[in-house]
Amino acid sequence: MDNLSNEQKVMEARYVLPFSWFKKKSTRHWRQKNGIWTIAKELAGDIKGKTVLDAGCGDGWYTALMASEGAVVYGTDYSGKAISFAKLII
Repeated sequence: MDNLSNEQKVMEARYVLPFSWFKKKSTRHWRQKNGIWTIAKELAGDIKGKTVLDAGCGDGWYTALMASEGAVVYGTDYSGKAISFAKLII
């Protein structure tokens, strides 16, 4: 954790729950994430069977969606807490 910026250290300290997992569909945050997912799917096309790197995967929200589409997904993030949450959802 010594190699993190001050901003990353603050974010890591505040990361106690995988916040993306608990957003209701009526929230702006969920609509934004779902909109990004819709655009990404359109641009990427069929990802079934493809290997995908989710750089900056956070708590694994997109990682899980890509896996549900049949992709082999590898996630990476600076946050150890985020990675531990992502491992629970995949």
